[in-house]
Amino acid sequence: MNAVDLLSKEWDRTPITYRLICYLFRALLFVFYREIVVEGLDDFPPDGTPTILCCNHGNSLVDPAVLMASIPSKSRSVLRLTAKDSHFRNGSVSSWLIEKAHAVPIMRQKDHKGQTVSSQNIKTLSKLVDAVDHGDAICLFPEGVSRYASQLAPLKTGIARVAAQVLSRHANEPDFKLCVVTTSLTYLHRTNFRSNVLLVVNPPIVLTPGTHPDLARTLSEHAEKDDPALKAVRELTSQIDAALRCGTLDSPSWRILRIAHTARRIAEPVDSIHQSLGDYVRSTQRWIELFVSANAPTEDEARAAENERIAALAKRLNAYQDQLARVGVKDARIAEDSDAWLIELSGRLLGRIIWCCVLAVIALPGLVLWLPVLVFAKRKERAWRKRGPTWDVLDEVAQTKVMNGLLAFVGVWVLAMLVTLPVAPITFFAVPIAMWLSLRWLEDLAAALRGGRSLVRLIVLHTTGSDLLMAARAERESLKAELEHVAEARGLARATKSSKRLQSRRAYFSIRRRRGRDWSETLRLLDYDADASDADALDADASY
Repeated sequence: MNAVDLLSKEWDRTPITYRLICYLFRALLFVFYREIVVEGLDDFPPDGTPTILCCNHGNSLVDPAVLMASIPSKSRSVLRLTAKDSHFRNGSVSSWLIEKAHAVPIMRQKDHKGQTVSSQNIKTLSKLVDAVDHGDAICLFPEGVSRYASQLAPLKTGIARVAAQVLSRHANEPDFKLCVVTTSLTYLHRTNFRSNVLLVVNPPIVLTPGTHPDLARTLSEHAEKDDPALKAVRELTSQIDAALRCGTLDSPSWRILRIAHTARRIAEPVDSIHQSLGDYVRSTQRWIELFVSANAPTEDEARAAENERIAALAKRLNAYQDQLARVGVKDARIAEDSDAWLIELSGRLLGRIIWCCVLAVIALPGLVLWLPVLVFAKRKERAWRKRGPTWDVLDEVAQTKVMNGLLAFVGVWVLAMLVTLPVAPITFFAVPIAMWLSLRWLEDLAAALRGGRSLVRLIVLHTTGSDLLMAARAERESLKAELEHVAEARGLARATKSSKRLQSRRAYFSIRRRRGRDWSETLRLLDYDADASDADALDADASY
């Protein structure tokens, strides 16, 4: 049986396998990502309300896994998923999970050259429309493809067409309500172990035959451009597009995203460890929009002069960040430690070395269990990267690491029970608990090592390149004054301090503790290892 044959199977209303896979995804993502922050979940329509859920798509099968794991069953008992048909019936673990989650296949023309896929996709969409009719929530990705890029792709009209089909079935029921819920996903580093994820659930777009009569009309396959139904479909697609982009980082290029991040870090005095992840992302996006708007043509001479000033400022920010990258020092070190005495830095480095030794002793037992998992997942990641050009394979790296990490963990777990067979029941529980507890110490150890490395570089610069440090400090102060002037002139809202995320000393030893992370130290803006040609391909916004 091929992937298309799955369409002939009947859907269970609340399949038990779906619930079990949700629990599995929550466990996997709880380990792979440090934290998944969900905002706006109260706006999600209650169970039984016909709902179409749509989301930006940049991390292959991890995206639907995040949605399944983040939307609790009390809000939605089941989420009907879609995936490209090549993910089905291929013998992999991910394929088995997709099928058991009762996802339905969508055929892409690029995967079936020389074949007509429209007839099969019509069957798929018909089944999805039937599910919405029954009050289910279906999940679609309007970009039409998973892509690793700094900006969302132009949206397809599929979601609006599905909504139109649903409304047309209920054209004589003015009280029928269909909710289109847009969700914006942001990965601070989508492929990085123990990174962070933001999921923003935007307020639903409520559609009824009474409020959207044009959308409730039957849309002809060969509709003219001025057809009211086709216009309504395009308007709804534009509305979905605007909602998706407002909740995530959306930049025309990685370079502008990098510049915006540097500008936010310099100009806004709020320590990012005191910001929520949502505020951090929205703050960075405001700076992105500022630099993008500076490229817009204008006939206003004053605005044109201001745009030139912003463009020059962007070049200075890029040069400043390049300089820091060359010497291996972060902006926070320039802001806080560039004028520190050498004896003070040496004392801090000594304290960091002692702390690393303590953490190494504590984390060593867990490292023995974690090492096979990390090595196996890393080897599989490297093998996957060799399968094609960077821009074509990076969106599936996280999926590859998660699935292979799961297999390696099961292998370590079983091997540990075999080695300790007389006490295997104890080992059954002891291994996952020990690995989870030691993960926190390994995180702290990695952070301490990074901090120590940064201090070493700073000490070297103090002894061999003090003029460089002073020049970087002076440039930073000049950039800060300029950025504050631009922000005030453009009315750019400043970040505000939100609830403090620092934990008490007692909470440090809690089993539920997760390492507090400075978002500025997490976001990898050029988070791919690419040569110039691959970087150009990513920035070109190719429709792959």
